[in-house]
Amino acid sequence: MKNLRQKRQNSGRGTLRLLISLTLLLAFSSTSLGAVSAQDPRHDPPVVEEALLNQVKQRSDSLDYLIFFEDQADLSAAYGMSWEERGRYVYETLTAQAAESQAQVRQFLDKQGVSYQAFWIQNVISVENSSRAAFNGLLDYWEIDTLTTIPQVFLDEGVVTVTSLETTSERAATSNLAHINVDDAWALGFTGAGIVVGSIDTGVRYTHSALIGQYRGNLGGGSFDHNHNWWDAVNGQAAAYDDHWHGTHTTGTMVGDDGGSNQIGVAPEAAWIACKGFPNAGSGSGTDLYECGQFMLAP
Repeated sequence: MKNLRQKRQNSGRGTLRLLISLTLLLAFSSTSLGAVSAQDPRHDPPVVEEALLNQVKQRSDSLDYLIFFEDQADLSAAYGMSWEERGRYVYETLTAQAAESQAQVRQFLDKQGVSYQAFWIQNVISVENSSRAAFNGLLDYWEIDTLTTIPQVFLDEGVVTVTSLETTSERAATSNLAHINVDDAWALGFTGAGIVVGSIDTGVRYTHSALIGQYRGNLGGGSFDHNHNWWDAVNGQAAAYDDHWHGTHTTGTMVGDDGGSNQIGVAPEAAWIACKGFPNAGSGSGTDLYECGQFMLAP
């Protein structure tokens, strides 16, 4: 990936600011492109990552890859908008731009019978089980910037154990939070009230005593609404869960507080939502993280 042209490195920088545990990259610059032969001397053909080229040489089918488009939305106008207006503007601009610039390529993939998932959080399409013929056909679309393998992302699990969130005592939590001067922030009134924090991780056990009260999907009285508060990009389950432990732990670090001894969160008065982007093995696909990113921008 590091060997790709510099414009690909720049295309992931953007304006999205959300209090989430994973920062997403958005892109700048605006054009409207259509399908033209890559042999057109006015335009460069797509750049193909070397690792993907090697895969293409080794097999004729079952190719998985990402299609990055050159066309990127100009989101600079969002800086002058209110928070509510900004969110709507960014969503509508990104979705419209992706729909227009991806149209010809998506028609081609449909004709080829190729399975794919189109994204707008960044102008990219994730392709699964493509044939070599379909891959070669994409080289004739100059609106494509680069073709790369789908990255695998791994959790840095550190030395934390599955029981850490369960057994944290008030004394340990106080010491841990004081180490980063959280008590000073609380004294100034910064406790997270009115803020929604998003977690992209292995999921969250929403029934945990230190997290249930802060879950935005908690309607009270034992009722929960997971719609718009939870998304599972890995297994597609409707209710929040964590089949690993990591996401529950990190969400506890962000907002955990059971009203008793487990005051373990940096922002205990904030609400939380979550997207499961990692399976229980602790490693995930970059495609799932794109899906989680879209959920966080427009849950």
